[in-house]
Amino acid sequence: MGLAQLEGRRNRQTVRKGDRKMGKLLAVCAAVVWCLLPFRGAADDPATLPESAVKYTRPVKAPDRQWPSAAGDASVCLWKGDRLAAFSITIDDNNAPDHPFWTKMGETYGFHFTWFVITERPGTGGFWGTWDDFRKLHQLGHDIQSHTVSHLHGQYTIDEEYRLSKEKIEQEIPGHRVRTLAYPGGNHEVKNDPAIAAKYYLGARGVAGFVTPAVNMPYMSTGSQGGGIFTGERSTLESFLDPSHRNYRGWHICLFHTAKEDARARIEEGLKRVKEHEADIWVGTFTEVLLYARERDAAKVAVVERKPEKIVLSLTDGLDDALFDIPLTVKVRLPDGWKTCVGSQNGKAVSCSVVEREGARYALVDAVPDRGQVVLAQQ
Repeated sequence: MGLAQLEGRRNRQTVRKGDRKMGKLLAVCAAVVWCLLPFRGAADDPATLPESAVKYTRPVKAPDRQWPSAAGDASVCLWKGDRLAAFSITIDDNNAPDHPFWTKMGETYGFHFTWFVITERPGTGGFWGTWDDFRKLHQLGHDIQSHTVSHLHGQYTIDEEYRLSKEKIEQEIPGHRVRTLAYPGGNHEVKNDPAIAAKYYLGARGVAGFVTPAVNMPYMSTGSQGGGIFTGERSTLESFLDPSHRNYRGWHICLFHTAKEDARARIEEGLKRVKEHEADIWVGTFTEVLLYARERDAAKVAVVERKPEKIVLSLTDGLDDALFDIPLTVKVRLPDGWKTCVGSQNGKAVSCSVVEREGARYALVDAVPDRGQVVLAQQ
């Protein structure tokens, strides 16, 4: 059934009480079986995810920054640029009146944000915006992803909510890929289902208020923090940088709906504070950080060649290259005497910088898994 036909269907069907109980039982059984099977995800992704990918588990202590000991040794950094933690802002329910404020914040601080869009709403009223509005946000570098077709108001199956919203955004923003989802909150007759979401998306933001851990990340149901930026006793900015805290090296995912006038000064103050700590906190869109984490957790880096004048590495992740294309930061111990270096992958220049620690130098090189050998050369 096509989208045009489905949009006209509003009548809910009556479900007998016994059938409803049986449906719940079957759904639970399906979820348990799905957790035990290899994760395929969107477009038959061959990666295998543990149960923690769909269910929050007690955080495992994240590793400190790694410092390879021998020249040529390499490791994949936990976060882009070897930052200590990650940060994303997500905005739900279209909220067109707030677009000017958020775009100004993005331009002021050099950040990009993720809008999760209810796809049947654009063009139906000023609050919901138009597809031109979201195309403009995309052109500015912001991220436009799915918040389902109707916010689970009952006229679509859960499969249709997920599938048709993805198709609609990609139709309205040509060339843009929808790879993540935000589950609608609230009590709905149609229920969210991570197993079905994984057919179409590589990850999803949940509505539970836990801090998303870097280790054992629940890709298909992350946490989110509403109402402020690094606010509250359990999610202070300092806690993400403190090795003794459970939030250490975690991912702070802010969830906003409206950005009311009386809250905007606090929002800007929070963004300013994040900017001041940008050396330790990676600010990325929800999709960027989610894909980085999935690639990182599947990645393997190996030394192919070590010579006085160059180091050659292999970086692979076994994931679907058509879907996973975010560069990972690889840290490489440089030989004594190398003060600077340049990086390339498959013959093309890539970002490469040098940091020092205790008299040793290390390269931070950004490369995409499965795109060819990574070469570092003394400059």
